[in-house]
Amino acid sequence: MVELVLRESTRVVRMDAGHLIVETGRSQRFAIEIKSSDRVDEKEVRAFERLARDVPKSRMIFISNDPVAQRHGQVECLPWRDALALLFGD
Repeated sequence: MVELVLRESTRVVRMDAGHLIVETGRSQRFAIEIKSSDRVDEKEVRAFERLARDVPKSRMIFISNDPVAQRHGQVECLPWRDALALLFGD
């Protein structure tokens, strides 16, 4: 695991390739998977959801190039710009 502090209130922990945990100063924790695909693959989302359950009290975010925000189970699938605004917007 690699830890990076982006600013005083935001900490990012890299679990492995494509998986992050982001903790913000707003006392929120996000389990994140990042994909470069143009469409959300429900099979990949389900696999991520199983993995992310190991991150207690986290909001599960699946980030991709898909322009349509959607939800699959407990996972929010967001376009990358929306995800950045959610995570790092003030």
